[in-house]
Amino acid sequence: MEWTFKEDRVAVIALHRCGSAPIQIFDILKNLNITKRFVYRTIKRYNEDSSVDDGSRSGRPRSVRTPAVIKAVKARIQRNPKRKQKLLALQMRLSRTTVKRVLNEDLGLRAYRRKTGHRLNARLMDLRLKRCRALLKRHWVFQQDSASAHRAKSTQDWLAAREIDFIRHEDWPSSSPDLNPLDYKIWQHLEEKACSKPHPNLESLKTSLIKAAADIDMDLVRAAIDDWPRRLKACIQNHGGHFE
Repeated sequence: MEWTFKEDRVAVIALHRCGSAPIQIFDILKNLNITKRFVYRTIKRYNEDSSVDDGSRSGRPRSVRTPAVIKAVKARIQRNPKRKQKLLALQMRLSRTTVKRVLNEDLGLRAYRRKTGHRLNARLMDLRLKRCRALLKRHWVFQQDSASAHRAKSTQDWLAAREIDFIRHEDWPSSSPDLNPLDYKIWQHLEEKACSKPHPNLESLKTSLIKAAADIDMDLVRAAIDDWPRRLKACIQNHGGHFE
């Protein structure tokens, strides 16, 4: 007999009726790849209608997240737990949303994000500390980091000639993606929007990125800007070190 979600619910309710608390049930059955939410929802529904059967669903029937697809995704993840969701979606010809829901809702898995950052030595930390303190004392109209295109003499001269109040490259704390609104807020949003589904070619990706940028909510941009002073203060409190 194939083990299904109904069998998961039966196991949860059996332990519930024996007096086990929800967190104890989760610890006992976590090898079934169930989530704490599943345990609580199963007990809540059982207390309401004494049923462990599949409930009726509204909307169109599931056409992609079938048991066969779930099983195939699980097998691939077991072979390579470090496989990226984006790559998995492309290989299986599924949308990234479908893969994410299979992993999160059906298999109870969560992705980890490997964090990489610029290495900071004592000199860079001291430089970040001094420049963050200076930046907090001024109001800026235009922010640039120390990317080569930004610190180019032609770029700096163009901005200066137009009397734009901007952060010059010698005033920006280098190696500081945690202080750049584009890095800590905007790029992630654009990636989620533009790469929500696989792209057959580079032109498709470019078109999607341009549309995502055009549709960006200005409230998101304002929130990123408003968060900047807090981040400068966090850097100062951390003596120039990375704070996330």
